[in-house]
Amino acid sequence: MKTHPENTWHDVRGMRSEEMSEAAREALKRYGDIIDRDHHITSNHRRASLNTRAAQFLPFAALTGFDAQIEEAGRLTVKRPELSEDEKNELDQTLSQLLNTEPPIRLRLRVFTEDERKPGGDFQIMEKTVKRIDPVQRTMVFEDRSTVSFEDIVKIERI
Repeated sequence: MKTHPENTWHDVRGMRSEEMSEAAREALKRYGDIIDRDHHITSNHRRASLNTRAAQFLPFAALTGFDAQIEEAGRLTVKRPELSEDEKNELDQTLSQLLNTEPPIRLRLRVFTEDERKPGGDFQIMEKTVKRIDPVQRTMVFEDRSTVSFEDIVKIERI
């Protein structure tokens, strides 16, 4: 590769120093009357904050909702657990004892909650006070008026 002595030094735009000084003279010729003036400040409008001014240079989301879809795809769910016969018998015994106990009863429950958007769900640990147990509907009603179906309960502890 041949180098020419006049092209040995370039700035980031690829200009030689002679071309840069010519560009500076041209800029001074065009804008010399305003180049050293103070920045105009209007009395009609308030100056925008730094955050507002910087926001115009922020990247925008070309694909709206894409981040939410990626997050949703990465969210894991588990299958509804199949309880063994021993676990079912233990839950039935605990529920029958609770039916014979006068409310309010404070419980810690491990409950399987179905996911609204994906197959499967997740487990929740709840500490609640039982207001009423409905054996016909097979639900527990709590003081905060929320309910849990017997089929969703995995474990019950009195506290």
